[in-house]
Amino acid sequence: MILNTEEKKVIAKEKKRLYYIKNRELILKKKHDHYIENSDEYKEKRKDKYEENKEVIKQDRKEYYIDNKEIVLERVTIYANNNKESIKITKSNYRIKNKDKLSEQKSEYYIENIEALTKKNKKYAQENKGRVNALRARYELAKINATPPWLTKEHLKQIKAIYDLASLMTKETGIKHEVDHIVPLRGKTVRGLHVPWNLQVLTKEQNTKKSNKLVL
Repeated sequence: MILNTEEKKVIAKEKKRLYYIKNRELILKKKHDHYIENSDEYKEKRKDKYEENKEVIKQDRKEYYIDNKEIVLERVTIYANNNKESIKITKSNYRIKNKDKLSEQKSEYYIENIEALTKKNKKYAQENKGRVNALRARYELAKINATPPWLTKEHLKQIKAIYDLASLMTKETGIKHEVDHIVPLRGKTVRGLHVPWNLQVLTKEQNTKKSNKLVL
């Protein structure tokens, strides 16, 4: 029996399929070992391919997500549930490595979307009064705990004057001004005091950029 080209292809394909089924574990192990040995090369190739086809890949991913939203979300949920610890470590390492970059991005986003975020925050405050009040109380407590008992009446007057100055500058300029602690009350590495010489008046934008960082 003489087979034509198409028949030969079908038989060869079927043999290949059966061989894969029979030796699946061995084949996958070889592929995995080869990837581990050449991981840097694979990563570089993927990176180059992505850069060359960035826009097309983004569009394809977007269209795939729209067409398969439920499937994608299910896969993401399953992966997240099965890899909680590794994801947590990866995120933590990324935040540590890119701390300044993330802080800058956060500040820029806030400044660019300040009106929308202000409305959102007001709505959140109205719908979550208990939590907001608790956070405010926590901040006030931090100020109380950071206020030394040895402050004089003159020191307290100076503190009030600084807060009055912030309010006055807000009214005069139309730009929101706030009182900032130069050394943060709740800094991660060092904690400052609620004293006149640790206070300064900043615009809300400047204060947002500074966040809880100690700037010397």
